[in-house]
Amino acid sequence: MISINISKKYKYKYIILRNRRQISEFNTKKQASLALQQTSESYTRLNYEQDIFNFTFTFLQGGSVLSLYTRNRIADEEFRDWFEIRRILNE
Repeated sequence: MISINISKKYKYKYIILRNRRQISEFNTKKQASLALQQTSESYTRLNYEQDIFNFTFTFLQGGSVLSLYTRNRIADEEFRDWFEIRRILNE
């Protein structure tokens, strides 16, 4: 019996970076953009469920960068997270 395995080799892969550290990788930019949108939706849900932190986010560069600002309501501290989709050559 002959088994044929057809798989598409992608020239590029798209990685999602959080504060310059890789957290996931995808084959297409659409998959990476959807994952970034799901990340923002989870922070939105978390913002409504708790009273300690306030999350504010903005999409930049056509949806390929997510800037997330976290403010602690009790201690009045602010943090910034930077999510970015970057295209690299697939080896």
